[in-house]
Amino acid sequence: MKGGKNLEAYVYFPVAVNAIGEHDLIFVVVAPTFEEWGEFWDGFKDSPAAKLDKENREVVVPTDSALWEGMKVKGKGSSAFGKATQMWKCELHDDATEDEVMEAAEKWLAAAKTMKGGENLQAQVLFPVAVNFPDDSDLIFVVQAPTFKEWGRFWDGYKDSPAAKADHESRHFIAAPDSGVWEAMKVKAK
Repeated sequence: MKGGKNLEAYVYFPVAVNAIGEHDLIFVVVAPTFEEWGEFWDGFKDSPAAKLDKENREVVVPTDSALWEGMKVKGKGSSAFGKATQMWKCELHDDATEDEVMEAAEKWLAAAKTMKGGENLQAQVLFPVAVNFPDDSDLIFVVQAPTFKEWGRFWDGYKDSPAAKADHESRHFIAAPDSGVWEAMKVKAK
């Protein structure tokens, strides 16, 4: 299918969710560029992917959808997605900028990587582009760890940590009242 050869897909199953939505799972499709996503979406209506989507409606019923711009937070590591995934729904103060958000996220990730269990963390900031679900989030901050063991080790040491300090330093322009921990499962094409 045109535009679809570089797509990646993930299924997120909830593990510990605090008011991030009433979903049994989240299905995420990632394209390297908006152009590739647009090319894929333009041809979706009568495609084999659309046919499979309709055939699976008895198993999975998508109630909402959204298109987000993902900006990977700079840090060491090789994979954009891990198995233990925490997502924070964030609200920005009116004068906050994307640059401030990215700078704060990069500082947080650098601090988190100094902690036990945080060495292999990856992070993304998702800014909404086209959203079709009732939500007041200005962005979603996503952090992934390769294993739940690493995530647990990191989270056990979070209070009074360098990452907690970095988190508190950004509170004047961003609030993250809700979050959830999900298990990310990469989907492979058959």
